[in-house]
Amino acid sequence: ESGSTSCSDCSSGRYSESGAATCLDCTAGKYSETSASASCSDCASGTYSETVSATSSDTCSFCPAGKSSEPSSTTSAACSDCGAGQYSETASICLPCALGSSTLGLEGQERCVSCPQGLVTDDGFSCIIMTCEADEFNENGKCKKCDNMISTLYLVGSVLSF
Repeated sequence: ESGSTSCSDCSSGRYSESGAATCLDCTAGKYSETSASASCSDCASGTYSETVSATSSDTCSFCPAGKSSEPSSTTSAACSDCGAGQYSETASICLPCALGSSTLGLEGQERCVSCPQGLVTDDGFSCIIMTCEADEFNENGKCKKCDNMISTLYLVGSVLSF
């Protein structure tokens, strides 16, 4: 105010940059838990908040499973599907599928599935048939060299040693 002789702290949910004459509301997607804040904190990745002047991270809602969002997201529409080869079980950030599992090329998945026996993945995107050289065999998704005097013959997914 004009003629003020003292400064007042901004309340939680509001902030003021150093030397500013007024307090500003934290915008949607942000919050301030303490008074006298110089800035507002972002809602974390995988969350959003439509609340203006939020006073707690509790106002940040989680995206549905299989989806994530950027920090400071302001609506549920900001939650987008995890890409193929990624998953999000309980919401938050999208994680890559572990070696040997896949989303089978689908987006927005809550979990990855194990590739069926004889198939492998290295990108989490799809399960493919593992092809090894004539002197190699497939052991848990990796081609291994055969010992001396042993070779392999692949017949329709079966392995025969002789």
